Amino acid sequence: MSDAWDDLEVKLRATLFIVISLVLAYAYLYPGSQAWLERRTDIVMSDGTDITAVPYSWDLLKREWEQHPSHWLYGTVWADAGDPERGNPMWIAWSERLISLPSLYINSVEQSSASIAIALILLNVLTMYGLGRILKWPPWIAFALALAWGFCAYTRARAQVHPSLAGTYHIPLLFIGLLLTVRGVSWRSTAAATLAFLAAAMAPHYYVVTAVFLTPALLIYVYLQPEFSKEWRRILVRLCAATLPAILFLAFNLRFTIPSDAKLSATMALPATGETATGELHPFLSIYAARPIDFFTSDLGLAGGLRDPNPLKTVLNEAVVEDLTKDGRNGNAHERTNGIRWLIWLLAAAALVTTVRKPRGENRTQIWFFAGLAAFTFCLSLSPEALGYGPSAWLYKLVSQIRVSARAGTWVHFCLLMITGIWLSSSLAGERLRRWAALPALLAVMVVLEYPPLWQTVRMAEIAPPYATLARDKGACGTGMYFPLVSNHMGSIVYYRFLQRTRGSDCHMLNSFADLKRLSYITNLFPPTGEYLANLAGDMITPIRLQKLAQCVPLSFVAFDPAVPIHLVSDYCKNLGWLLTEDRLCVSPQKGVPLAKFPDQCEI
Repeated sequence: MSDAWDDLEVKLRATLFIVISLVLAYAYLYPGSQAWLERRTDIVMSDGTDITAVPYSWDLLKREWEQHPSHWLYGTVWADAGDPERGNPMWIAWSERLISLPSLYINSVEQSSASIAIALILLNVLTMYGLGRILKWPPWIAFALALAWGFCAYTRARAQVHPSLAGTYHIPLLFIGLLLTVRGVSWRSTAAATLAFLAAAMAPHYYVVTAVFLTPALLIYVYLQPEFSKEWRRILVRLCAATLPAILFLAFNLRFTIPSDAKLSATMALPATGETATGELHPFLSIYAARPIDFFTSDLGLAGGLRDPNPLKTVLNEAVVEDLTKDGRNGNAHERTNGIRWLIWLLAAAALVTTVRKPRGENRTQIWFFAGLAAFTFCLSLSPEALGYGPSAWLYKLVSQIRVSARAGTWVHFCLLMITGIWLSSSLAGERLRRWAALPALLAVMVVLEYPPLWQTVRMAEIAPPYATLARDKGACGTGMYFPLVSNHMGSIVYYRFLQRTRGSDCHMLNSFADLKRLSYITNLFPPTGEYLANLAGDMITPIRLQKLAQCVPLSFVAFDPAVPIHLVSDYCKNLGWLLTEDRLCVSPQKGVPLAKFPDQCEI
């Protein structure tokens, strides 16, 4: 009878935890969660930056699944659209792919980003709770810290900008895999560890590279487990067996990035260090590096502004945003959103203070390990200049695309939660406190109250309707451009909105050139500047240049910026002999003519 009751209690508790997590996911991501439920196509959870182009990418992703499903099996999902010279290799993490596939048919492409954010945040909660239970933390302690991990300022900020980066589930999974490898004795535990490592390898590339960089720390964690000294040979064999599939999976993705029939005739001519000159560090390493203050703030980019229930946090929030926008910088507050609940800071500090006074033991060793890892990853999140030449520079030298130091700050949060969980679970193990069965549940309540949902709602951005004339069911699209020339390197937000409006099409766009020399050539002809737009009315050269470009390439369409006077747009279309649509789109009557030359090969 007792076993039956224990089993029922576990099931009831699991159901309760799932229901609470779902309710909190809806509340923390509102009104984005409501737009997701309603399958809205006119708004999306977004701060108006990177996520703006997501509907375009997910439409292409759906098309590739339906027409070339094998393209999903490579390091990138390659589509023959976008850049007219090399197509569009989309670096989409496997976690996104697996979540987005059913979402693309259940929901709208406009809400795919919300689907991914919601699913990944819930996965964060699940994996952190699972890690706590493997470590034998009391259920409510494990759940409270899982809520702190899944619903925090970092994941909410990412949900609005880079939804895949809201999925920090890989860190708990790595430690789940390590513990299953060390403590397990059967093939089932090895298989479970293998799946954990493989799932962690499906996280966004940024996270995977950082985790690989921290491999020495993960091996030290294995070494510190009490089982290792007695059975180190068995454990190392199991560890090699469990990690091998993940290693092979990453190697395959790195080796086979695009299908063999994809033609990437143009590659970006960049030095070994990426977008900067050899020997130089990328400016993002400093601009978007964390500062110590960041870990004590709350949300910096929500619809409610910088306010917080704790007025001291409001002051800190304002200081960070002031630093982000000084010297004419544009902000990007999400890159500096690393705030950790002060409750977690307090509990972790109490754990460290009390651990100093305790005799040696397993819990003491584990706490000091995570304290050391927190200190190192804190340094990793800082600008290289903050430490003279710190670990963020070392990582950048190894992989030049890992250039936003602040993203390593999520490891600091994880380590503080581990310190807190180890300390609280050992403290509650005594008979005196065990009688207070409801006491641990108070921690979950406090975690939610310190960071209350609906206090500030997430931001929403409008989604422009697609260009109906360019829809794939209207026939071949051909190559076009946005005028004046905007790109991911110049006028990026306008470029993202242009991509958004081309969802549902298979167009090539001169704006999407990855060849920076060709992109620079067109930008010099049609620069996206206020001065250029202001002088268009008296400009006699631009119409001639545009006509020559359209005839030489040839172009199939030109989308005009709203700042271009409508009478000039009409004249351009008339001179080209094209059709002018209501949404400022000039379309050739011979739409879909193949590309004959690149712009820099034309005499303009």
